[in-house]
Amino acid sequence: MQAGEAGRHLRRALVVLAALTLVLGTVAGCGGDDGDEAENGTTPAGEAGGDLVEQARSEIEQAREPLEFEPPGSEIDVSEVQGKRVLVLSVDQRIPALAAVASAIREAGGVAGVQVSTFDARSDPSRMQQGVRQASQQADAMILLGIPIALVEQNLPPKEQVPAVSVLNNEPVADDPGQGAGSDRVYASTAPSYFRGGQLAAYKAIVDTDAAANVVIFNTSEITPAASVVSGMRDVLDRCDECTVRQNDTPLAEWATALTGKAQSEIRRNPDVNYLLPIFDGMAIFVTAGINQAGAADRVQNASFNATPAALKLIQNGDPLTADPGQPNGWTGWAALDQALRGMLGEEPAEPEIPQRYFDAENLEGVNVDDEAELFGDPDYEGGFRELWGVDD
Repeated sequence: MQAGEAGRHLRRALVVLAALTLVLGTVAGCGGDDGDEAENGTTPAGEAGGDLVEQARSEIEQAREPLEFEPPGSEIDVSEVQGKRVLVLSVDQRIPALAAVASAIREAGGVAGVQVSTFDARSDPSRMQQGVRQASQQADAMILLGIPIALVEQNLPPKEQVPAVSVLNNEPVADDPGQGAGSDRVYASTAPSYFRGGQLAAYKAIVDTDAAANVVIFNTSEITPAASVVSGMRDVLDRCDECTVRQNDTPLAEWATALTGKAQSEIRRNPDVNYLLPIFDGMAIFVTAGINQAGAADRVQNASFNATPAALKLIQNGDPLTADPGQPNGWTGWAALDQALRGMLGEEPAEPEIPQRYFDAENLEGVNVDDEAELFGDPDYEGGFRELWGVDD
């Protein structure tokens, strides 16, 4: 693919992502065709159904618990970075979840005594590169919020000069380059485990089908964290002797126009399908509509990842969407700022993974899903970071 064509393709994907997220409140980091990939999820070393169901129930019960703050790293002295400048480079501040994270970063910056400014790339790759250049010249650290690392990697300065923190862009892996960002130019990452989110959605399918899940995974391979979500789903399903798995791929630009019909087609082509697993809940909203329109809500369910309010309300309403784990945006913002502080201090990065909570009808009953504190059990992450930074209330 030529550079110009690649740029146009990425620009189109990013713009569509922003538009979808404005409607759905969904956030996913950005990175085909409909080539259905029929695969059997059974493996010779599969587990007995009863054992796997019990494990799935146990994993779900643990993940259903309210979140509690645990320090991601050692205490640091933020008085040494008072007045330093942090630039948040956001892929698009029209995306509500990204705007919420950026707001939390600014709030945390005020507590830590650093200057936080936001550069809105407005889904424009050239503006992303411009923002990186600006941060390199004017900031002491940069936070790449939803920015595809591959697009700006060559513009990043050495992390020893201006540490860059990748936020919501990749699977967090502490010992990998950039803590999962895939680049030694990135100092640290902050994100939930997309792999774990995929596991939890698949565990729900195992429980609801008594380890006899006939699954279709709905993937969007152009989104960078998608591979980790799918890997998490398959990690569970490939241990199930009586489960079968198919997988399809829907371009981001076609979520709103294709997913509802595709869900109906998958159900009609295989009457034995009983669970659909869209990798992000922005997809799940359209997939749920497809299940309903196919008249299959009594025999086909779906589960996903991201815990956005629009999707959680479907669970509360008794729709075929049954589970949707995800992470708090406020905590994500404070953790991202914590990573930037450590980078400016020349410290080792903190733990990159943001805790997530599993949601289903049981722990969503009577909950205001628009209230993040109520949704996640009111974890005092703000107080925790204040203590970690040695800042009084």
